[in-house]
Amino acid sequence: MKKIIIGAVMTLASFLPLATFASTFAYVDVNGNLGSVDAANANQALTVSNIAYNSGVVLLGGSVTMSGLISSPQSSVGTYQYVDVSGKISAVQANSPEQALTVSNIASNSGVVLVR
Repeated sequence: MKKIIIGAVMTLASFLPLATFASTFAYVDVNGNLGSVDAANANQALTVSNIAYNSGVVLLGGSVTMSGLISSPQSSVGTYQYVDVSGKISAVQANSPEQALTVSNIASNSGVVLVR
């Protein structure tokens, strides 16, 4: 009995680092709605089953490590680019990616990218 319990605890413990280091990413789903997913990195977030064909992902919470540097989302106003209904790249000032996605002329399957 002890072996079964110890084995179960060790199996569960092996999943803890994945949950501990997960970040939350936003994306546009196939219906044009904003969705979110917890993933270890952006590449993993892009594998969500209902993501729109032209959607990217935006880091909402947590942090990711790139080349030893840690990057976290900023809470100040930024410039976000998106594809508008005519197919052109446009920009908007917003406090968050969620706010940027509410712009009136955004294409139905467009996401937003923080550029400044």
